[in-house]
Amino acid sequence: MVLTEVAANPARTQLALARATGTDKSKMVAILDELEAAGLITRRPDPADRRARIVSATDEGRRALTAATAEIRQIETDLLATLSGRKREDLRHALQTLVTGPLHEVEQRQAAPIT
Repeated sequence: MVLTEVAANPARTQLALARATGTDKSKMVAILDELEAAGLITRRPDPADRRARIVSATDEGRRALTAATAEIRQIETDLLATLSGRKREDLRHALQTLVTGPLHEVEQRQAAPIT
């Protein structure tokens, strides 16, 4: 998910990336460390704010993302092969609604500071 966001929106800071993916900023650093060690992203100082880091996907990162996306699509196709086209679309719609609605609300409540 993080690599997808980096590739789609290059030149984002680590903090903006954490916000966009709903990832705790301390966890984001560990995730980015792993992606960088694997050669999938680079981080460089933000010229406007030297404390911030700009995150970009490398060519290898974009290739890995393309390969992973194709593999995920094939797995999805295999798993949903027994469903009719309409049932497949209904399932996708229901899952999308769950992810963008109630699941997002639960994540927001968990991320809210306790007062």
